[in-house]
Amino acid sequence: MKGTKGKVAIILIFSLLISLFPVTLARDKIANVEFIASSLDKNNNFSITMSIANANFNAFQFVLRYDSDSIMPINPQSGLKADRFSDFTERNLALSDVLSELALDLDKDAALIEFTNYLTPGKSYSSDGSTVENIVSIGNEPIEIYKFHFEKISSKTPLLELAKQDEVKPCRNYLPDGGGIAYGAKLPLKITFDLTELEGKLLEEEYIPPTPPDDSDVPPEEPVEEEPKRPTTSTERLEDTLVLQIGNYAAAQNGILCHIYPGEKDVVPYIKDDRTFLPFRFVAESLGFKVVWDAKTKSVTFYDEEQKLVLVVGEKDYTKNGELYSMDVAPEIMNDRTMVPIRFVAEALGFAVEWDSISKMVFITKEELPWLLDDEIEVEATSEIALIISPLIRDFV
Repeated sequence: MKGTKGKVAIILIFSLLISLFPVTLARDKIANVEFIASSLDKNNNFSITMSIANANFNAFQFVLRYDSDSIMPINPQSGLKADRFSDFTERNLALSDVLSELALDLDKDAALIEFTNYLTPGKSYSSDGSTVENIVSIGNEPIEIYKFHFEKISSKTPLLELAKQDEVKPCRNYLPDGGGIAYGAKLPLKITFDLTELEGKLLEEEYIPPTPPDDSDVPPEEPVEEEPKRPTTSTERLEDTLVLQIGNYAAAQNGILCHIYPGEKDVVPYIKDDRTFLPFRFVAESLGFKVVWDAKTKSVTFYDEEQKLVLVVGEKDYTKNGELYSMDVAPEIMNDRTMVPIRFVAEALGFAVEWDSISKMVFITKEELPWLLDDEIEVEATSEIALIISPLIRDFV
């Protein structure tokens, strides 16, 4: 896709004034995030310390799920049940001016803990004292970020885990993988929940970007017609891909956050008559086409060196390179913007369109590389895009 108009560069999650840096700086090692429980005191109280090691990052965002039948967040001073995130947490004050907090939430009904930190614009931090710019750099020695305080309220085995998307357990749909840590893109990550001091479980999970398979030993075959090379990482998959979401004024092009019409939050994709409508100018220019609007005839023209597509507001007939075609819904004007049925338009221009009914996302890709909803790479990329365009992120870029 050739169009880049309207894009806003994003390092990971948010950065208001932070410059864009090469992702390779932080992706060449596996970051470690640990949640380690202390032993019980005489009142059956304990703490869980979150620490980060071996990471260069500028943001992290997590949603954790705890078992409310076994543990309860408490205020460490009063010992009373916590009502808010700040009631049961202690923060490393050494990082308080470096990392800004956002969307701190304790949802007692769902037993979810949610928190986001991002690098304060103009700040930097290095655990070894070296000079760094616009980044948090932590070496092999873990640095404490938060301490969470709980009371063990039953003999049941305690549990704390990532609140990944689940059909039964509480979660946040906009963070289907429970969150992550990033610099420019989601980082390779090992996350550990160690509750063994409470006779609980040791849970370990890893997120490692996939690597291409080694096919060096495969003997050459007879020449066949080449199929497009499928991407082997989520970063590759998001190249030449435009993603929009129903009701969301943010989008992602090539894995980068952008706003459909900066300052116009009411211009969003929507569904009408079982068809998805998107703002025509944003989509066309993102796909590399030029756009002309004729107010007198209420016609919209998309064109490049090879194609010309003309649609008229309120009419189902349209022309492509001078030939007449028809679609089952007509373009319309919504909030003073012309909206078009995206599948007809994108496919008419030679692009593939895929709809994900779970995430409510529309994926527009090259025709020869359609989005495969159930493919491992696409599932991973969908999770990353859900994080990038989530409501907690889009307004801070």
